[in-house]
Amino acid sequence: MRVLQNIRLLARTSRQHPALDHSVPLLRRSSAGQSPSSLLALRQAVAHCIEKCRLGPVTLMLVAVLSSLALAEDTATERLVEELTGRAEPVERTPKELEAAYLQAVEKLISAAEWPGMKGSPKLLLEEVVEYAGRPGAEPQRAAMVRAMLAYLARTDQVNQRIFLLRQCALVGRGESVAALAGLLKDDNPAVRQYALHALERNPSPEAGQAVLASLDKAEPADWRVAVINALGSRREKAAVGALAKLLDPQDENAAEAAIMAMGNIATPEAAQALAAAAKLPEKLRPVVARARLLCAERLLARGEKDAAHALYQDVYARDKDPLLRVAALRGLVLSRPAEALPLVLDALRSDQPRVQAQAARLTLDLPGPEVTKALREALPKLPRLAQARLLEALAEREKK
Repeated sequence: MRVLQNIRLLARTSRQHPALDHSVPLLRRSSAGQSPSSLLALRQAVAHCIEKCRLGPVTLMLVAVLSSLALAEDTATERLVEELTGRAEPVERTPKELEAAYLQAVEKLISAAEWPGMKGSPKLLLEEVVEYAGRPGAEPQRAAMVRAMLAYLARTDQVNQRIFLLRQCALVGRGESVAALAGLLKDDNPAVRQYALHALERNPSPEAGQAVLASLDKAEPADWRVAVINALGSRREKAAVGALAKLLDPQDENAAEAAIMAMGNIATPEAAQALAAAAKLPEKLRPVVARARLLCAERLLARGEKDAAHALYQDVYARDKDPLLRVAALRGLVLSRPAEALPLVLDALRSDQPRVQAQAARLTLDLPGPEVTKALREALPKLPRLAQARLLEALAEREKK
């Protein structure tokens, strides 16, 4: 307050008394220990005072004060950044004070030029602040940091700043960021929308998935709809299966393909059922459906749901003629039920598709037991010549185990 009073005194009297030398040192001394936001306010007040003064000794002294305040502001910001990156002892703060401290760091660093002695570029320092706030066991700091970034995000119109902050929110945001991010899904700027969607896609809170799903109905244009569908698939949003199943319209091929792959990624029994129905879609979509069913089966197998996975693998292997799809399905059949896989592998060794033959020979290594080795040796003379060569290599490898 004393600093502001001295500035006001200069502003009122500088035209009448141009030699108020005693006020300038007082301003300099009083600026010590001020927060960055307080120093910024002082600097703005001094700049305003300079505008009101005639050119003279007081104006020159005020310019010197302005320079001192700028240097003090940089020093205060540096101290704050040292604290918020864990390189200095933390100051005890209430939740509101903590959020205000993070907001000061954001305000200073996001658009600042480097100052003397700065350790790194401003944005790199801000990334360090975010990373340290998001460390394990620092939930109050993480939440305060996110709220501070969202507060700044709401008032800046600089696209590069908004994108930068959204990228940071994608790293540390939780439930507290969902409402603001959901609002940005309707932003006029496509890049801002995309980064807000990415932040929700990465957000682990259930509310984030609900927000993405709620935006699907009105997702326009077509490429934005595909982006929303992909985000639901990436999140493996179980509640989205019903909405995705309604998008399997051959007239909108891009959205249909995205919805099919998203359900493969979600990999619930409901998704598997929807993909089984999708196998009846027109020919041009069937390869996508097969890939999605293989992906679904892989997810189910990883969760230990071997019977459900086996059924999907079996259907793809029997239905599809593409060698790559059949190779993947064959591998899944062996991994899901290795004890029952020998007849299937022997049949695949007789295939007229070289890739299927090669995969079958490799898969014999996943079938343990001397009985399997004996059966493979007995089958060897009856196989096509190329399959014999591949099986001989596999049998030699089995001997080494």
